[in-house]
Formats: sequence, C-alpha cells, structure tokens
Amino acid sequence: MKRWLFSVIAVIVFAFSIYLYIPYFKFDSTKQLLAFVLLMGSFVLIFVTIYLSLNFQARQKAKTLQNRLAMWTKLSYHVNQVGDEVFNELPIGIIALDDDFEIKWANPHAKSIFDPKITGKDLKDVHPQLHMAAMNNKVQFSIQVKNESYDVTYRPEYRFFYLFNVTEREKIKARYEEQIPALGIIYLDNLDEAIGSMDVQEQSSLKGEYLAAIADWANKYDGFLKPYSDERLIVVLFRKDLNRMIQDKFEILDKVRLISTQNQVRVSISMGAASWDVDYEELGIYAQNAVELAEKRGGDQVVVNIQNQKIAYFGAKNDASAKSSRVGVRINAQTIKDFIDKSSAVYVMGHNQADLDAFGSMIAVYHMARASKKPVFIIFDEYKIDGTV
Repeated sequence: MKRWLFSVIAVIVFAFSIYLYIPYFKFDSTKQLLAFVLLMGSFVLIFVTIYLSLNFQARQKAKTLQNRLAMWTKLSYHVNQVGDEVFNELPIGIIALDDDFEIKWANPHAKSIFDPKITGKDLKDVHPQLHMAAMNNKVQFSIQVKNESYDVTYRPEYRFFYLFNVTEREKIKARYEEQIPALGIIYLDNLDEAIGSMDVQEQSSLKGEYLAAIADWANKYDGFLKPYSDERLIVVLFRKDLNRMIQDKFEILDKVRLISTQNQVRVSISMGAASWDVDYEELGIYAQNAVELAEKRGGDQVVVNIQNQKIAYFGAKNDASAKSSRVGVRINAQTIKDFIDKSSAVYVMGHNQADLDAFGSMIAVYHMARASKKPVFIIFDEYKIDGTV
C-alpha cells in the first residue's frame, strides 16, 4: 500500500512541476500545447509501467520466497517428527558406538532386540558377530538373534548399526526352497545277471520284492515313483523331502542289501539325486550325472547334488553295484570269493596253451584262494604253455 501511495505522490509532484513550468514555455498554438501534454503524459505512462513491472516482479519473488519458507518450515517440522518416529517407534534397531566399540546409545527397538540395559556395554559382550563386523568395517550382513533374522547395515564413519527384522522374508525364502523340485534316478545294479539263472516265477517274485521296497520308501517321503525299465526308476519329489532322505541316510540302501542277502543274490542300487532351481531338462542332466558318478565310484550308494551345496555321498558299504567295468570286476571278484569260501579245495586252470594273460590270472586266483586259507592247486600243461610265459 505504501508503494502505491509513493507512486501517486510521485505522479502528482511531476504533474505539479509541469504546471509550474508551463508559464515559462511559450506555445504559439493549441497544437503545440497538446503535443507537449501528450509528450509529458507518455513519459509518465512509461515511468509508471516500468515501476509497476519491477514492483510486480519483486512482489512475485517475495511471495515465492514466503511460500517456500512456509513450506520448509512445515516440512522441517514433519521431518523432525519422522526422524523421532524412525529413531524411537519404527521397528528398526539403531545402535551408536564410540571409538572403543562401546554402546553409547540404542533406540527402544534395539533394546528390545538385545537387552533393555544395553547402553554402556561392550559390543562384543552383546553380540560377537556385530563386534567382528565393526572391527572389519563390514557394511552389509545378516545375523540371528533369539530365533529372529536381521539384515544389518553398518556405517563405519558414524559407527552406527541399523538392524532390520527380516524373519518373515527368510521364512518365505525357506518355504520356497523347500518346494524346489528334486529328481532321483535309481539303478537296480546287476539285477539281470543275478536272476538270470532263476525261473520266471522266481524272477518276477524277486523283482516285485525290490520294487515294493523302493515304492514304500518313495511313498514315505511323498515322492512320485515311475519305473521306466526293469532296472531303472525315477522318483520326483520336493527338496524338503530329499532333505528328509538325507537325514535318514537313504535307508533304502540297507533294505535292498537285506533283500539281496536273504535271496543270496548280489543286487544293490545306485542313485543320483539332484535339486536345482532350473527347468526339468537341466535338472535331469544333474541327476543323470549324479547316478553316473555313483556307478563310477563303485555303486551301492547315493550321490546327491543340491544347488549351492557340495556333492554328498551316502552308502557304499558293499562293492557290488552296476555293470560298469570297474564295478563289474568287483562283482565278479566277490562272486569268485564266495565260490572259494564254499569249497574244500581250489583247482585253478587256464585255457589251453595258456599265454601270459591266462597265467597271470591263474596266479591271481591262486593268491585269492590262499587268502581264504583254502588248499589251492594250479593246473597247466608245461609242454603246451605259451613261450612268452
């Protein structure tokens, strides 16, 4: 209002000055007087326009500054409120340390996590893992406190810990991992060779006994069992059920051994199990590699391949397993030993015109019989033996 009053006074003074100076000017005609008045009026109009423009800009700037100041004042109040709420009410644990890693301050939530009297205590006495993290300037990690999981952020420059409860997230993650599919491939090793000399009824009965034992075992762990040949089966289940099998150390191995012992046959199983968060085609490759590894290691065992874990091995109490070359040798050696143990004396004879191979085998069997403390004799025709021997 004062600025407008100043503008009006300035215009009046300007007009009055013109009025006083008019007598000193000589106008020869009315046109000259009118031209003079218009000129002076133009000056006044230009002056007023410039003034009003500058004054409007100044007022707008002042108004903007006032609005901004009001906004920041209001925002500052809310920020302070939010800060107080974060420090004291939100479920975020905050701990402040001094240079000696002694707790100088903790908000109420941090006290509820650890101890209401946490202030003043040495950090290593409160939680050793937090102390080690502070010593090593570790900025992101997780801890367990009273069966609760926390993500921890450490600010070394301020020596502040921020603890976020992520127990529910970890539970959801654990439930998801429990539902990751697992695939097992099972081989009944040496089955055809073991039952080859039996009649059809005995073969069917023994096969049924093995399959029933495996089916009962798979059902115990909620697995879906599907045979795809007489000697090979697959089982589909969840990782949580595979973990149960691991805890029980795959007792199916012992069940199959017992059936084999009762029926005096050398049949065992090799199994490869895999659990990865991948498509089923890739999962099948992992399981196939696992069962092949079980056979290469001698069979009668389970190889488990779980994502982000070391490969685990179970079983291998017997050496009998599959028809692979290494396992086949062991099976045959065990069979020969059984024959030797049942005999009163052993006679070892190679083929006609025995060469170095045959003679070496005869010596090997000779020592096997000696190890079983049986009378043993080697039979060969010294006139027909190969010259290389």
